[in-house]
Amino acid sequence: MSDSHAPNEPSDVNKTELFNLDNLSYRDEGNNTIVVSNTKTSLILRIRKTNVGRNGYWSKAHTKRSEIFANQRILLQFGSQFLRSIHLIKTSPTFLRELEKSIEPFRPAYRKVKGVDLSENFVFVTSDATQMPSHLVKYAFGPTLSVEIKPKFGAIPIWPATGVVNLVKNSASLFCLRQEHSSKRSRWKDLSTYCPCDLFSGDHDRLVHGLNALLTTPQNNFRVYLDSHPIYSHDVDKLDYGLNKFFHLENNSISSSKQQSELPNGFDHGNVCSCSEECQFVNDRDRLIRGTLLKALLHKFDCTNDDTKALIPFNSTDRQPFSMHCALHADQKFHSTSCDSCYSIQRNCTLPDGCVLQRILSVQLLITTDIAFIFPHYKRVRTFLTSHGWTWEMWLKLAQKGEVSKYLDTQEIAESFDIVEKYLIALIARDCSVMITVQRAKPDCPLPSSVISGTCCIPRMLISCAIIDLDPKPLDKLRDRLDLETAVAMEAINRQFKLLLPKSLS
Repeated sequence: MSDSHAPNEPSDVNKTELFNLDNLSYRDEGNNTIVVSNTKTSLILRIRKTNVGRNGYWSKAHTKRSEIFANQRILLQFGSQFLRSIHLIKTSPTFLRELEKSIEPFRPAYRKVKGVDLSENFVFVTSDATQMPSHLVKYAFGPTLSVEIKPKFGAIPIWPATGVVNLVKNSASLFCLRQEHSSKRSRWKDLSTYCPCDLFSGDHDRLVHGLNALLTTPQNNFRVYLDSHPIYSHDVDKLDYGLNKFFHLENNSISSSKQQSELPNGFDHGNVCSCSEECQFVNDRDRLIRGTLLKALLHKFDCTNDDTKALIPFNSTDRQPFSMHCALHADQKFHSTSCDSCYSIQRNCTLPDGCVLQRILSVQLLITTDIAFIFPHYKRVRTFLTSHGWTWEMWLKLAQKGEVSKYLDTQEIAESFDIVEKYLIALIARDCSVMITVQRAKPDCPLPSSVISGTCCIPRMLISCAIIDLDPKPLDKLRDRLDLETAVAMEAINRQFKLLLPKSLS
């Protein structure tokens, strides 16, 4: 693809305003991407990071955004209701270098081992998911509360154990196993008590337990914003102030010498709890967890127009069994080994159809084959591409055009390509984030499907759920993944031998 212009670049974006450093502020970052927000345009820029540090850049394994972005069918599997439009816009090394300098003071020290990738000419640009989508803004009022959750892989695929590493991975969530890894222990003062299986279980008590665990030890998996400003994360805690401002709008208004008649249009005293002894919520944090996030995560969105042909239904006989009971949390009633640990086809996950967690889990389980069994397919695909002088990105372009069948001369190679592509898509879902954004709904809001009904002291709220952090995974991620999962499993065995292995081996 030519670099003369960016695919899917919007014509109405003012690049001068978009790339004005005075408008840009550091928001957050992960292993591969730095996120900055543009305060003037309400847009988010996702900047690619180097792979090996400031003196080295992504090798040939690096997936060029301008090439892989053409394969937008990957994104469609996450559901139109949960996607914000994503654009690819060309920039320059000069801008990226200046941006890196301007955000340097705000970056966490442990993240600075990787800098901005000056060889990547494109940035992802999308609307700010901490704000209400434009079509909902006119029906909302008051402060906006946003919660970003990185749920991780919410199931434990069950495969015939070929060795001790497979036994371990069959018994615990990969996220929980990684908490035992030295990289996590050296980075975090407190290890996470969160288990992704709780969040995806569909059980209300387990969901609340998982959300409270995220709130207690957020690490990089839980952040809260008020009017797009961070009020809670692993290094910021202004949560109680922010929640008070959000849930008790009338108190804040009255304390500001505003009369009742001057309260915002649509305010209803019935939405505010006046009898604390009868309130079902302990405090504002409980209002956030049980009164807001629980409802939002299980809210049914209309996804009837989405193309879900590639997804395997939960009741499909083609789905490999999976567990939602983690051995590292066996002391909790939710993960008791007395429970039947495998979700059979008839007793599947109870997440409501159309909720954001159900959609993410469906893509996560697009393929449940263990990486050890996928690796031979990766090597076959890599050999095939090399023999034809192709890259993975070139292959994706052919697939997008429907031109691959004539090159796949055997069923074996066709199967390998299918397995590898599904696994890379599943990895995106296993590493994505959810941004839940809520704001008070006006009484005349004509969109009941977008409203969470108020109960007790919880106001009627407009809700928006966006799945973000959908960066594509490069082909050679599979090679790195095998090494990582093996190392994680071996270190977990050394620390939690009795919990992870059957009694016959311990």
